[in-house]
Amino acid sequence: MVVVSSFPYAINWTGENVPAILHVSQSSQELGNAVADVIFGRVSPSGRLVQTWITSIDQLPPILDYNIRNGRTYMYDKNEPLFPFGHGLTYTSFSYSDLKLSRKSVQANDIVEITFNVSNTGNYDSDEVAQLYVSFPDSKEERPIKELKGFSRVMVRKGESERVTIYLKANDLMYWDDIKHRWTLEPGRVSFFVGSSSVDKRLEGEITVRGRR
Repeated sequence: MVVVSSFPYAINWTGENVPAILHVSQSSQELGNAVADVIFGRVSPSGRLVQTWITSIDQLPPILDYNIRNGRTYMYDKNEPLFPFGHGLTYTSFSYSDLKLSRKSVQANDIVEITFNVSNTGNYDSDEVAQLYVSFPDSKEERPIKELKGFSRVMVRKGESERVTIYLKANDLMYWDDIKHRWTLEPGRVSFFVGSSSVDKRLEGEITVRGRR
């Protein structure tokens, strides 16, 4: 099944009964060529969903509720999605291994290098999009359940591995403090995982924020 759309659909029956679903946006005069290249295996698809595909419309908050914290997006929605944010299949398979951190604690302006191996364990050359998500188990504020903080698209040939590094900036872990009217780096643990979507946890780790210098 080929779905041509800019927005998600609740295609539950299709997901359960159709062996392959190809989602494409409106790609103008090249849409037909692009779809043909994927279907006939000239290219291995490597796109990722930029929206959460829900299982039912009743999972959405009221249309006039603009507060993202009330269950909108993968960051706050607690329902199991039909297809998660960041999801995308290809004609091969990948494994992740050998996670290493350049440092285990940070302060403002620090950067952590999160490095790991991505191995192509299938039979086709393809891109993989490794994604980094963080959460804040010690936070005293209402923070996202998970939040994308980096990704890396890497071409990996069949049977080979590539070393991938995603840079996590400590300043990207800040939140806006409504009382102090400034960005705040909250001390405490930051949990993270690396995978191929917002629900695909291949490697997990933790760093500690030590607060402001």
